[in-house]
Amino acid sequence: MNDQDVSLVSLSDFLVVLIKRKGVFVTVLTLVIALAAAHGLWAKKTYELTGTINVGKFQGELLEEGEFVAQKLEDYSFIARAIRAANIDLDVSVTRLQKLIKSEVVNEVKKTQDVGLVQLNIKYKDREKLVLIYKAITDQLIHEHSLLLNDARAILKGKEQEYRELQQQIQQSIQADEEMSRENASRGKGPTAPELLLLEHTISEKRVFRSMLTKDIHDTLVESDAVTESYNTKLASEPMVPDAHLKPKLMLNLVIGAVLGLILATLAAVFVNTMQEEVLPKLRAS
Repeated sequence: MNDQDVSLVSLSDFLVVLIKRKGVFVTVLTLVIALAAAHGLWAKKTYELTGTINVGKFQGELLEEGEFVAQKLEDYSFIARAIRAANIDLDVSVTRLQKLIKSEVVNEVKKTQDVGLVQLNIKYKDREKLVLIYKAITDQLIHEHSLLLNDARAILKGKEQEYRELQQQIQQSIQADEEMSRENASRGKGPTAPELLLLEHTISEKRVFRSMLTKDIHDTLVESDAVTESYNTKLASEPMVPDAHLKPKLMLNLVIGAVLGLILATLAAVFVNTMQEEVLPKLRAS
């Protein structure tokens, strides 16, 4: 019973304080709500740009998995490299920009298979710089992937060169064997002579090997130049300059302002009442 009386007295005292200091309470509440409304109405516009990136392939395999690319696009060091390479003067830190960049994999085949499509979304308060930032990040990704593709093609080129050198050696060996065969024939040895039969067999095997090398060279060239199997990363669609912009929602700002205003107004009323009713009298008495 006593606990209930204490709580009722405390609540009534609290309400009395608010009523006595209603001027302070209303002033602070009105000020906070007005500031929240002003922020919602006049806050700087935020522009948004969204586009899709088609990850390149080599011999039918993605240069990098879509999930890895999505993580890279949000990585601090990658973003910093891109901004530095494009020489963009940011109005915010790279850390802040990192929070404004979102990317996700677009799995179009049965929602599970990685088809190499990554959606990139960037928000920024400057429309022109937003376009520059988007271009810088996508250009950096395309550049890094082009290096991967060039390295892979260089390996194929090395294989092709190796095959050609071996093919040339085989051709020279065949010519030497054919010359030896003609010399033996000119000495009057018949076509059934053991050494001639052995030479013909050797020449035949070398010709087969030469044909295999020719096929390997052709396959290597096809693998290197196949447009559908090996290509660099590119934009699936060129993003348009953003005309629409995002602003803080006025109603949400008002609700947050009202809640925050009630808290601050209550604290202000209690503080002023405590100062005038308890603190100041004690100071005067001392």
